[in-house]
Amino acid sequence: MERFGANGNPAIRRPVAAALLAMAWAQAETGHADAALRTCDDVESRLGNLAKDERAGGRRIGAWARVKAFLVQEKCAAAMDAYRLALAMYKFDDDEELREFLFFTTEAIAGGAPASELLKVLGAQDEISARLAPLLVALRRRTGETVRASAEIVEV
Repeated sequence: MERFGANGNPAIRRPVAAALLAMAWAQAETGHADAALRTCDDVESRLGNLAKDERAGGRRIGAWARVKAFLVQEKCAAAMDAYRLALAMYKFDDDEELREFLFFTTEAIAGGAPASELLKVLGAQDEISARLAPLLVALRRRTGETVRASAEIVEV
């Protein structure tokens, strides 16, 4: 970062942004939420110089680092706002993006995101509910609700 952080070359900016995102995630995971949020701000300021698709991927990962950091700080409302922001950046007809979303959602759950709050956010998204049916069923069951679903969905 010291050597290449200010470099304007696009070939250098991509790995610098990736390194910062990895650092923000690690900071959040190790309980340094304030540092993680500052790093996310730094990444966001650098992303404007990247191509649109690279910028979108970086913003998604940055939003997840923010979710994790806010959960560490026990700021559920802020975490859910960041979760909504991340959710809005996904194309759920893209299998790779769907897998990424599911991975980070399970990370959020492991980090303390309440299933009931995640359901509030996800339940308002009718256009994606079919692709997220197994997740929605699992979250509803996690809240204690009795859910009727096909064997395939319950198995997932």
